[in-house]
Amino acid sequence: MTVADGRPSLLYVAANWCLTGAVIDRTVLSNSAVRAVLARLNLIKLDASNNFTAERQLMQSL
Repeated sequence: MTVADGRPSLLYVAANWCLTGAVIDRTVLSNSAVRAVLARLNLIKLDASNNFTAERQLMQSL
């Protein structure tokens, strides 16, 4: 997925009830080397905390 600026996009799915997501936020996404690489991307964060029908359908389609 790219947007008008031509940069690739990264879809990051997270939820407040997801332990793995909390670890990724704390360790991986806070790392300065990782942040430098991510700065070249369009980072799109999908918050699936509420787990509504539309969110479940999107997750299933990925």
